[in-house]
Amino acid sequence: MAKFAKMLGNDGVKAYARNAGFKIDWEDPGFTLSKIAWLTQTPREFDFETSSWPSQFHHTGPFHDGKGRDEVNFPWERLTGDPLIYASMGTVLNGQAEVFRTIAPCREA
Repeated sequence: MAKFAKMLGNDGVKAYARNAGFKIDWEDPGFTLSKIAWLTQTPREFDFETSSWPSQFHHTGPFHDGKGRDEVNFPWERLTGDPLIYASMGTVLNGQAEVFRTIAPCREA
């Protein structure tokens, strides 16, 4: 966190903040953290289990209704209870089947 605060505390950022009227304690590494809300698109089920999230932290995802995606056949009957691989490539690679096949090659049943 201190490294992140140092990066934000460069002279250009400080000058911009000063000109914008922000009053910032540059010695406090948490100065950019909202006291009101921290939002993440990560679904709670995909995040690490912890009891240390502050009260203003909220899991809000996923942000889609499924209508804009091609239907993908998934062999649910082949699940054995073994761990699964979850891969998220965001909007740039999302939906490119070759990327998924590279991560986890599928064998036809």
